[in-house]
Amino acid sequence: MLYKDKFWLEENYQGNQLSTRQMAKIADCDAETIRHWLMRFGINRRPATNINYVSLTPELSEILDGHLLGDMSVVQERKQAAHLSQSNKHQAYLDWLSSLLSAHHVEQRGQIKEYRNKVGRSWIYHSRYYRDFVALRNRWYPEGKKIVPSDIELRPITVQRWFMDDGSFFKAKENVIGRVVFSTNSFARNDVDFLVSKLVSAIGSNSIHVNKAMVGWTIQFSEQKTVQMFFDYIGACPEGLESIYGYKWPSSSGKNQGGKQVVRSTVKPQQIWLRRKDGNILTLRVRWNIHTAEVEDMEGETHTEYEYEEREIKHTLPNDITTVTAFKKYMKDKAHELLVQAKQIVVEEKPKLWQLRKLAEKQASPIKTLSLENLREAMAKANGK
Repeated sequence: MLYKDKFWLEENYQGNQLSTRQMAKIADCDAETIRHWLMRFGINRRPATNINYVSLTPELSEILDGHLLGDMSVVQERKQAAHLSQSNKHQAYLDWLSSLLSAHHVEQRGQIKEYRNKVGRSWIYHSRYYRDFVALRNRWYPEGKKIVPSDIELRPITVQRWFMDDGSFFKAKENVIGRVVFSTNSFARNDVDFLVSKLVSAIGSNSIHVNKAMVGWTIQFSEQKTVQMFFDYIGACPEGLESIYGYKWPSSSGKNQGGKQVVRSTVKPQQIWLRRKDGNILTLRVRWNIHTAEVEDMEGETHTEYEYEEREIKHTLPNDITTVTAFKKYMKDKAHELLVQAKQIVVEEKPKLWQLRKLAEKQASPIKTLSLENLREAMAKANGK
């Protein structure tokens, strides 16, 4: 292996003045491996004046500000350069982030590596060193501890990336849009208050509050209008990340694709859910592929939630259904038709049926368990509602 040959390293690094990336390409390894063996053999590194430059355009700055409000760090191990670092439990997310930053000429250093902590398996991304990131480091860490810069502007892309990294969306009840929480626990109270004022200005709602957590403070809001305004402001989950972070978006903001969405809930879901709303609107929801998932909460602790796929059918009742007796009679006649519709929804999801069979020991297939009897039981709960 060339990178373990001290003479080859000295000849190419010091003699031929090749970069570690150029040497890595020749040796069929990554640049981090070359740097490791240079240090191991005590070969002096070139001064930081040879380190890269990148233009911190407004678009790139908005993206970085969002991730720095979340899980990203700016690490300065050299006087004249710094690099970006971010960890996540999803390798695919860091691959996506690396491609995004590469489009803005911020290149990945080495490989996205796996490591384990008390939460479980995670992955970490490092960018190359850039002189321009020193100013970014000073802006976010003026005294060594991360703060919220006073000149930050919360653009839609900034808030979206912050929400992906450190935001959560909780559905307290199945018929309520839910609650948005930002885990700002690591920031000082005055920084959290400042972020609230910025969010209020950006979204246009005063119903955003600071909440005392077990450690530090969080930002929360649950007023339905404010939650909807928030998701309208940040837009849909970025393309390519729906399978990772799509659950953070309610169906009303574009995550529901073709009537189907992936949902998470702390409450064990009913396979068939039916409610009567606004007098004459029936909403039937069919759930399948129900399983549990380990989720990290805003305090860094893990808990179990239910994850499942869901489709929704809306049905308008005739205008003459005005009494409970009339409603019961109508639903008795309509039950079989709705059952057929519910079964068709699950049948259309044939690519997912293997997942259902895999879980067969713990739960029955929706196709087997959907019955006229349990549909009528669900309908009984809608009486008078």
